[in-house]
Amino acid sequence: MDFDEMPASWPPEDMTRVMPIFPLTNLWLFPGAILPLNIFEPRYRQMIEDCLDGPGRMVLGTIKEGHEEEMPGAPPFHEIAGFGEIGRHDRQPDGRFHIMLIGLGRVRIEEVESDRMYRKVQAQALFEVNEHPDDELELRTRMTLAIQRRTAAAHPGQPLPPIPDDVPIGRLADLLSLRMPLPHAALVDLFGELDVANRARRALDENDARPLLPPQAPPTP
Repeated sequence: MDFDEMPASWPPEDMTRVMPIFPLTNLWLFPGAILPLNIFEPRYRQMIEDCLDGPGRMVLGTIKEGHEEEMPGAPPFHEIAGFGEIGRHDRQPDGRFHIMLIGLGRVRIEEVESDRMYRKVQAQALFEVNEHPDDELELRTRMTLAIQRRTAAAHPGQPLPPIPDDVPIGRLADLLSLRMPLPHAALVDLFGELDVANRARRALDENDARPLLPPQAPPTP
């Protein structure tokens, strides 16, 4: 999962609309993330067809823990989800789609009746609280260092990509969250935290509580 600049097409604050939802297990679409997806179920192939006929936008919902076995049906999902736009798509000869979904922001969702094979939700845009805390420089420095250390531990020997000084605090907190092996409940809390300073401090607390783990070698035959 990579991060890019926030697209200019992020909607106005009064955005509330009915949208298709693609529910997945233990996966979150963070703002600015670029998420590759393989779409093969007939109902979701129909969803992508419909999205491509319109603005190309959809919600990626996270299925609640303990309901993973209900994927073929209609499992419950968390009320805060990621809202995204299809940045690229490749239609396969067998009808499947390979898409790149770009995270635009967070939305609060509620399921509504659907006249299609796939599910739909009413999505309300959520916006971060961006007040500058007194310890912003300290938070930025600690998060940048933590992200670099975890990236280096996961990819030993590879050069570290630079982190620009102007990356928003909220984006750094999201990056750090994704670099850690967090349990489902912790990611739910971090993803749903709209106060960026609180999210940054909570991400750092999680980081401090979890030692760096080197990549595991494959088992010996």
